Amino acid sequence: MLIIKRHLIYVDAKSIKKVGNESSEENEINELLESAKKEAEEIIKNAKDEAQKIVENAKNEAQRIIDDAKIEAEEILNSAEIEINEKLSEIDSLKSYIAAFGERLNEQLNGLAKELAEKSFPAFKAIYRKILEKDVDEDLAKRRIESALEKIFYSEGVILRVSPKDSEKLSDVLESLRSQGFEVRIDPDLSEGDVLVETEKGIIDKTTPFRWKMIEDILDEIL
Repeated sequence: MLIIKRHLIYVDAKSIKKVGNESSEENEINELLESAKKEAEEIIKNAKDEAQKIVENAKNEAQRIIDDAKIEAEEILNSAEIEINEKLSEIDSLKSYIAAFGERLNEQLNGLAKELAEKSFPAFKAIYRKILEKDVDEDLAKRRIESALEKIFYSEGVILRVSPKDSEKLSDVLESLRSQGFEVRIDPDLSEGDVLVETEKGIIDKTTPFRWKMIEDILDEIL
């Protein structure tokens, strides 16, 4: 005879319900945690993106400021260079004007000096000639004789010509020269103070007209 035993298990409905509630809350917490985690990650990501944007914007703004500063600096330099070139051009123009003015002034002064010389030269020559003619003293002929004789080293064949007035005033000097071998002649064509010395090599002219001619030639050459 087969005997079958059956066991009956009684389960409390309240306990089943409690277990089911705990599992549901745990899932809900996990979902909340997962959601919070995702939200936190999203916030962090957004914050990083925002920070990156701020950094990029700051870099762009800094670059823009630098570029603007460079452009402004170049404009200032270009403006300064233009102004400097303008000033240099003005200076060059002023130099050219001054040089041209100096040339014109020099030409005018030279012309004025030439005109003045041409007008005053005859009067100047006349005055100077009068001074030479009046610059005669008792010792003039004697000084001219001494000066002429310094240029010769012998007395043979030497003829000394003096004016009649000087022959009277310098009689002692002339006698002394005669005793040394010089031939002394009185020349009525000579003025007081004039002396001529004739040698084999030529004539030593110590007359006022000759002196004036030399001076006049020099003045003509200069003026």
